[in-house]
Amino acid sequence: AIEANAETVALDALDQEALAQFQGSETVPRAIFPGHEAVTAFGPIRSSESCLQCHDGDAGELLGVFRYTFPGQPLNRQLAGHP
Repeated sequence: AIEANAETVALDALDQEALAQFQGSETVPRAIFPGHEAVTAFGPIRSSESCLQCHDGDAGELLGVFRYTFPGQPLNRQLAGHP
């Protein structure tokens, strides 16, 4: 397995839900959670075949997750299909 050297932070409820989605399937490309004040999106970081040329592990292994937070109102309207 690939060992992490990065500092970690405590996971909140959204982090845990996104992580569960990514751990449950290698094909989930993102997780989006619209909220009143902000939209939070997550993207998985997975190992690729090129990673395995230098590191141990399996291709597609979940290494981490990017978290993005965007102002909510304009994006929520767009996600709901309203201009």
